[in-house]
Amino acid sequence: MSNFSVFFLLLILLHALAVGDGTLSKSSKKKGKKTSSKELSSKTVYERGLVDEELKPRDVLKNYESYCKTTVGQRGFENTLVYVTPWNSRGYEIAKIFAGKFSYVSPVWLQVKRRRGGNFLIEGAHDIDKDWVREVRSSGNNTRIVPRLLFEKWSPTDFHAIFSNENAMNDLVNTVLNFMKAYHFDGVVLEVWMQFRGDAKSELYLLVSKLANALHSGDLKIILVVPPLAMNDAAKSRGVFSKEDFQLLYPVVDGFSLMTYDYSSHGGQAGPNAPLQWVRDSVKALSPDSNEQRKKVFVGLNFYGMDYSPSGGSAVVGSRYIELLTKHKSDGKFTWEKEIGEHSFYYKAGGITRVVFYPTLKSISERLNVAKELGVGIAVWEIGQGLDYFYDLL
Repeated sequence: MSNFSVFFLLLILLHALAVGDGTLSKSSKKKGKKTSSKELSSKTVYERGLVDEELKPRDVLKNYESYCKTTVGQRGFENTLVYVTPWNSRGYEIAKIFAGKFSYVSPVWLQVKRRRGGNFLIEGAHDIDKDWVREVRSSGNNTRIVPRLLFEKWSPTDFHAIFSNENAMNDLVNTVLNFMKAYHFDGVVLEVWMQFRGDAKSELYLLVSKLANALHSGDLKIILVVPPLAMNDAAKSRGVFSKEDFQLLYPVVDGFSLMTYDYSSHGGQAGPNAPLQWVRDSVKALSPDSNEQRKKVFVGLNFYGMDYSPSGGSAVVGSRYIELLTKHKSDGKFTWEKEIGEHSFYYKAGGITRVVFYPTLKSISERLNVAKELGVGIAVWEIGQGLDYFYDLL
């Protein structure tokens, strides 16, 4: 055999040994390691100096996946309500990771409907994940699971049917109570105010009161979703919740989830999601003076944003936001809007300048400061839409 043949066979043998010992050399394994930006940190975003008005796309892209591993179970607010939706499944994982930070977790699963025969049905049970509920509870710090219950597609006739018939109202109350007890939930987040149309507010008070009494009898909680301070007549027509409503229902319910977001999106004009002064005014419109009463208020905190062009706007969740920043990291620009306390991100697409209002660490921090100043809790819509390092702030 020639010297060349021997040399060639030796190379093959060495290659075989290398493969048998593992396909990656030490240097290859090192290259395959996760980058530091995706690793958990021993410091919070405050300690890392990331909560800043000065912001560039690369700052977000480098850090958004890295949260503080030592504070995942530490609760920064006495009352924190977070929503989880089936259409943003990342929220389910976030709820387990940060369960210790949340007082209440509200999965958006359930709708109550009135059948033609007059009886009532709660739909959405197919979305209930009992294993997930158990994991969140076991990971949390007395974390309660309170699914949202939506009065979906109720007509004025449907409301009139329960308002004019005590037996029908009692049947509805019992349907809700029995369902919550059957699935071992800790209560309910009731969304009915925005769906109600009409003048029979006294009957609506009665419905909420009866539900609250029934749930409390079973040691269950009830939180009522309410609209924020109306900006214009169009907003008022969607449902008003006044100081008088708050005073009447304050002794009855365990909390009010105040929807302080979507400030600009209903009008279609580019603008902020939740201007700071409007958030303050919305809380004070319910309770001008009483810090004690405000403890029952959960001020809304959006973890989604809006992307506007001259023709209108569309919603932006975290994954889409990261796509935009990645694509426009060299030409996009952040601007801090001091008056409203939000960052806007400008970029061009198809020759058209667009603007995105999506929460940043700084904008969230500003709203949390307002919440502390007013003595209220917070309600996040919704955790599946946010970025992982947001939770360092809560």
